[in-house]
Amino acid sequence: NTALQLALAWFIDEGHLATHLRTLRQVGGERRDALRASCARHLPPWARLGPIDSGFHACIHLPPDLSDRAVVRTVRESGVLAISLSSGCIDQEHGNGLVIGFGAFDALTIDRSLAVIGRALKAAVRSESGLHQRAGEKR
Repeated sequence: NTALQLALAWFIDEGHLATHLRTLRQVGGERRDALRASCARHLPPWARLGPIDSGFHACIHLPPDLSDRAVVRTVRESGVLAISLSSGCIDQEHGNGLVIGFGAFDALTIDRSLAVIGRALKAAVRSESGLHQRAGEKR
């Protein structure tokens, strides 16, 4: 469509695209910083935040003996959206974690969501420990 192409050319020539991208980089950096701080504050030390140098999604890697799908169910019941990493992996041995998006949320929402995730992870470990203890296993 010629009109669309002309509008896009004008948008770029006038510097609006560059301004928009600068804003996205600044806001994205602030939200990544908020995510890192919230993970440090709320997640147990064995839940490892993957690299997030760019983009608006992150992965929280979990120990192999903790079901990411069970954690996702618990987190979703509390109103936080997460996706199990294993649901998208052929080799589930190397893909156990939570995929979360943070680009559309402010620092307070990110922090509240990570608090929910942190509580779900700690509860899942307590639950797993109880199951193993009842079965007579040592962990």
